[in-house]
Amino acid sequence: MGAYCAFDGIKLRCNTNGHGTHCAGTIASRKYGVAKSANVIAVKVLGSDGIGSNSDVISGVIFAAESAALKAKEAEEEVKATGTTKHKGSVANMSLGGGRSRALDDAVNGAVDTGLHFAVAAGNNDRDACSYSPAAAVKAITVAASTLSDERAWFSNYGPCVDVFAPGQDIMSTWIGSDSAENIMYGTSMASPHVAGLLAYHLSTLPSTKFNPLASSIVPPTAQWASGFVPPSKLVHPFNLIAPADLKAEVIKHSSRGLLSRVSRTTPNLLVFNNYTGFF
Repeated sequence: MGAYCAFDGIKLRCNTNGHGTHCAGTIASRKYGVAKSANVIAVKVLGSDGIGSNSDVISGVIFAAESAALKAKEAEEEVKATGTTKHKGSVANMSLGGGRSRALDDAVNGAVDTGLHFAVAAGNNDRDACSYSPAAAVKAITVAASTLSDERAWFSNYGPCVDVFAPGQDIMSTWIGSDSAENIMYGTSMASPHVAGLLAYHLSTLPSTKFNPLASSIVPPTAQWASGFVPPSKLVHPFNLIAPADLKAEVIKHSSRGLLSRVSRTTPNLLVFNNYTGFF
């Protein structure tokens, strides 16, 4: 597990709150993880009190996009040298949110354009998710929360910016304090990592012998989304066989339809499904 802390000049432990550890456990822990073999990198963009700035959050998004792009570039070189690679792609989860921010939405959408698969929380305001960021980032998968009774959770945001629902009530996962610590939490922050884990799991099923980074249909974008934050010369464009838009479409396509109650007419009634096979 690696770590990146987006706080200039401040040395911080990356796991002093527990929220991120809980999310990471849902994605990839041996006991609770959806993708138990995924490699996890912690990207800390908020303080231990859960408060931070948009600039720090955007810095974390840029770090994730650049890191994923570099990893894909290394995979390209590996394919050229050996004919195969074990790298299957990179996934980011963002279990946070705030008021609508064009800069943050642009950063997330730009990261997706460079090949990073992205899941984001819809938010816990019981309001239209389109009024919040990064929930309004159209290229990420925006995840609302369902309950144990297959309802929209009472706190979950809703509306047309939501793509799918995932479990977000009474979620047990890893916690801080010891190697065996656990905790139960609720929120769209708990729903989003279920989808991030699902994305990682589906990427893992792609046979290494079929991975060809040069087969990408992704056109590397102009660095408009990051031009205000990093020089274009520092952006590395990735090469992935499975474009994020394609995998997002498959996740939506294979979700269970119409099972949830308390879902408004403007909100997709789609509950993620993790047992379909044959995508690749």
